Amino acid sequence: MNNFEVDGGNLPQQNTEPPPAEESHKEEEESHKEEEEPQHVEEKHQIEAAYDPMPAEPEPMQSMEPVSNSYYDNEEAGENPVPQRKYSSPPASIYDDNTEDGRIRLSDAGETLTDAFSVSDPVKGSHVTYTVRGYDDDGPFEGARRYNDFFNLRAALLTRWPGVYIPPISPKKALGNKDDKFLDERKHFLQRFLILTSKIDHIIKSDEFRLFSRPSGEIDKAVQMLPQASADFLLDRYKTKLNLAEEVDSAEVAENRSVINEWTAFCKTFMKTLKHMRDSIKPFVNDEDRQNKNYGEMMNIFTKFEQGVLMEYCENDTTKHVVPEYEEKSQGLPDAMNNPIREFFYWIKGEIYDLQALNDC
Repeated sequence: MNNFEVDGGNLPQQNTEPPPAEESHKEEEESHKEEEEPQHVEEKHQIEAAYDPMPAEPEPMQSMEPVSNSYYDNEEAGENPVPQRKYSSPPASIYDDNTEDGRIRLSDAGETLTDAFSVSDPVKGSHVTYTVRGYDDDGPFEGARRYNDFFNLRAALLTRWPGVYIPPISPKKALGNKDDKFLDERKHFLQRFLILTSKIDHIIKSDEFRLFSRPSGEIDKAVQMLPQASADFLLDRYKTKLNLAEEVDSAEVAENRSVINEWTAFCKTFMKTLKHMRDSIKPFVNDEDRQNKNYGEMMNIFTKFEQGVLMEYCENDTTKHVVPEYEEKSQGLPDAMNNPIREFFYWIKGEIYDLQALNDC
């Protein structure tokens, strides 16, 4: 007989069921899991779809009818042709300033302003001539121009547009004016003058510029034959072309004069900084040119080294040489490489010329 005896000979039955509170808590957790499970499944499908290497094929695009360009298509369609639109100089007409690369683009021609207005191909002779091309109200123009043609044009503009900013050109030079580097610099600033001028509406539409863009004879003689600009002529020109009022407020005049004086003082200080930068950078321009030239010379040295020293290691088989494969590709490399220091040097000189032109007007 066991030492432990209980009434009735049976042990009391233990209640194994959880308390009602715990049971309800577990039921709530299970219900939350059932509610959250579809959300987790949906998120899982989204993640799998994002990394699916074979995404579903997109729906085919609906066919679109071609848009008719009336400017070009009307004549082919048998309709009355649209009158030929004239080119004009204001940025709102043929220029689009909102380009990704920050450059002005001609919307009609699809060209950059640098391409549309250019000065190129200096030809040496008794006088150096440049090929000039651009646009005006009558369309494109192109022809040979001398430096004096630019000089006489600007002189006429200064005389007949007093007090108005006229873009600058590089100064004259008596000696060494046919040196290649000098001609390259002069060409750069003549093109800069042409591009800046083309963006000033009242200049590119003026009689003076028309004598330059579409000359009927020698430009210098044609410019000299222009009638003298009288006070009445200038007043009428400024009222119509620049929309200047004949009567002005004295307070506004005083305010403008104060701004001009402050700007003039700033220019004098900043001019010293620019000239110091110009003089500091100038020695590095030729150094960069020499460095670009050395690329071609290094390739020649490698070729001779391979032919004279490494030939025996190639069993005198020239087809095993490595340098000739790259020699042809590098022939025009020194000329094709740009000199960023020279471009920066030209930019500084251009800013100096601009400040001088502003002070002169």
